[in-house]
Amino acid sequence: MRTLGWIFLGIVCFFLLVGMWGMVAYNAFQTRDEKVSAAQTNILNVYKKRADLIPNLAATVSRYAEHEKDVLLSVAAARARAGQITLPPNPSAEDMKKFEQAQKELSSSLARLLAVAESNPNLKANENFLDLQKQLAQIETQAVIARRRYIEEVKAYNVNVRSFPNNLIANRFGYTVKPQLSLGDERELRRVPKVFDKQ
Repeated sequence: MRTLGWIFLGIVCFFLLVGMWGMVAYNAFQTRDEKVSAAQTNILNVYKKRADLIPNLAATVSRYAEHEKDVLLSVAAARARAGQITLPPNPSAEDMKKFEQAQKELSSSLARLLAVAESNPNLKANENFLDLQKQLAQIETQAVIARRRYIEEVKAYNVNVRSFPNNLIANRFGYTVKPQLSLGDERELRRVPKVFDKQ
């Protein structure tokens, strides 16, 4: 009879431990999911700040480079496209690709706009333009940091989802692998965006 008591106690302890592990694992998924959401929101906020800065930058350039209408129009169009692409709380890989593509197009248009500015000495000496460039450089640096943070948070979340025995809880409660940002060349990511110096 005593042996049955010990066996029963062992079974109860086992199920208590499994239940406690399940609660801890579930709460870890909740925490990681919230960290990914916060990192995603941070990326969106940084890119919104960049998009909000672009009209002022384009208006300043347009005063000095009226003959570059096609560049100004391409910046406006790229900004509009980027503004239409938003990320839902749990983006799919396709959502992420569309977002990345829109941001790359905007960056490319912005680079062309800054190239126009570089060729105009009066514009390069304009205080307003220099201030806008400084703000842009700060925002681009924030974007690099936000993307890296997002990548790390998604990586930690995905490792948690895929690891055994956590994957048992993940499958039970519908936690799936989240798509990662595709940033391209890592050397480009590490490079701080070039801002034209005052000459």
